[in-house]
This record gives sequence, C-alpha cells and structure tokens, in this order.
Amino acid sequence: MIMGKISSLPDDVRQEIIGYLAQPGIIASITAEVPAKKCADFEEKYGVTPYPINSAHKFGDQYRIYLSDPDDCPEVLKAALDQKYGRLNDTVFIRELVDEYGFAFFQPKQDTRSIHSKAKAKGDSGYESFLRGFNASEDFLSALSTSVTDADMVTPDVKLITDSEDSQEKTKKKGAHHSLLSEASAGLSDEQLLHLGWLGEQYFYNALLANSGDLLSMFGVKSPENCIITWFNNGFDTTENWEDKSVGKGCDIMIRDGDRDIYIEVKTSKRKSPIFAMTSFEMQIMQQKKNDYYLVKIDNMDSLISGNAPNVRIFASPYDYFFVPSRMYTAMFYNK
Repeated sequence: MIMGKISSLPDDVRQEIIGYLAQPGIIASITAEVPAKKCADFEEKYGVTPYPINSAHKFGDQYRIYLSDPDDCPEVLKAALDQKYGRLNDTVFIRELVDEYGFAFFQPKQDTRSIHSKAKAKGDSGYESFLRGFNASEDFLSALSTSVTDADMVTPDVKLITDSEDSQEKTKKKGAHHSLLSEASAGLSDEQLLHLGWLGEQYFYNALLANSGDLLSMFGVKSPENCIITWFNNGFDTTENWEDKSVGKGCDIMIRDGDRDIYIEVKTSKRKSPIFAMTSFEMQIMQQKKNDYYLVKIDNMDSLISGNAPNVRIFASPYDYFFVPSRMYTAMFYNK
C-alpha cells in the first residue's frame, strides 16, 4: 500500500495535523534509526541515543511516530500511516516537528506547552489551523457533555453479566496484549480521561434516575420509587477546579434501597476497551461488599455524539468474576 506523505500536504492541513499530534496523550513515542557512523552527531544534536542502522544498504535516517490510538486519528493522518504497524514513517515531516516545534525523540510525554508556544510564536495564518487540531480532544469532550445532558439522552444498551455467563465472555488470549486499547491509550491527557470518566458516571446516573429499561431491577432494587441514588461527583460540570469526590468511597454511585446499600463503580472508555484499572481501595470495598457491589463498564462512549447508545455491561459480584488470572491483564502486588 502506497502511503501519502504529510510533508507534501497543503500547509493548513499539515498545521492541523501538527496541532492534533501536539495534544497530550496522542503520541506514544517518536523513534529514530540512524546509520551507525552518524549516531554520535545525532546524539550531540538531540541529546538522546538513536537506534543504529548497521546495514550497508540503508544510508538515510528513519524517523517514526507511534500513536497511542492510531484507529482514532483524523482520516488524513490515518491515510498516511503504515497500515501494518499503525505508525507514521514520514522522516521529513517528523524532522520538522522536532526541529521547528520542539517535539522530542524517545520521550514518554511530549512538552505540549512548549510546542504550543512555538506554534503560536510563528505568528502566521497556520496557527488557526494548528488550534483546530490542538483542540480536537477538548471539542470532543464538549460535544460529549452536550449529548450526556441532552433531555432526549439515548437509553444505554445494557447487558447484565453474572457468574452463570462466565463461559460466554471471551478471556484475554496470551500474547495479545499489544492490540488491546486501555483508557490510558485513548489519546487523552490524564485530566481529560478524568473528565471522560465523570461524563460516563453522569450518563449512567441519569439513566438510573430515569430507570431506563427498568435498569434498577438489574441491581436488585426492590423499591425503585423510594430508593435514594447518590452520585459522588454530581456537580463536576458546574464547579471550577472540581476534585474527585469518589476518592475514599470505593465506588462512584450508591443506591440506598431500604436497609440495603448498593455500590456501583463506573469505568468509561471513549471507544471499545477490554482493559480498565481499579485502585486497591476500590478492590477492597468490592471484596467486602460482595453481592452488593457492581461494576459498570461503558464502551464506545463517543457514539452518544452521533445519537447512538454506548455499550454498557453490568458485572454482578465483580470480585468473584474478575479476580482470576485469566481475566487479569497485568497485576502489581504489595508485600510488607
């Protein structure tokens, strides 16, 4: 497949792509392969050691950009990617990013603020195009917020998962970890991921209030008309500098149904993601509350913007369901 080159595109299109790439979390890494005899010069110029090229048949530098989520990038950028590896191989364009905008080789995070400042300092008409790309994630969250608070909000497509359905759920295949998309690789900054999570909580909280599709019955609620539903982050969208109010609670939403307390933890992904993380405290509460604890996984949250329902799975007794090695992507343990 012949890929296009970003470096050959019109300036306004190229500037928008630069802005998109400058967003926090979009780039996973920028790598460089350099002929062995030129490695010292590269290291002196950029302060990092490149991968050496020892082949006598390769004379030029080879720069590559790996994206956190190549499937979610703009179509014009996607068309330029190496389809086999999902990476950008345009050395001329990448050199421009590094030399003129301050993108950096082999860094886990790009200096977004510095890149933005350099783009603005150029003072040409391309800055407006740069901002269109740079604000893409914020524009997405703004549009999603509007969809979540819409009075005609789309009813979630819900499936209840219990131990009896264990055999119907596919477990992770060994060696397949490289193709799995997690919240952390969704092309959003940490702050934006937190915002996305709150929007997912808000969407599900609104569905609970409306009891959409007799949703409360899936949690075993016996008195829907009398139960009390508490969402700890209620108000995040109207209060500046909001801090996560679910910290220390062990869940995001609680339902008081008579003498019973029901604990609900909501995990939200922009697109479909089989991976999610939980804190130690959340897992401890999950273990303690057993059948009164539910985990809600929302996938394809971005579909709300186009008027479609995200996929929602409710896991009953999630501690028993997930705490088996075949359902763990990775784990870290603490030994006193």
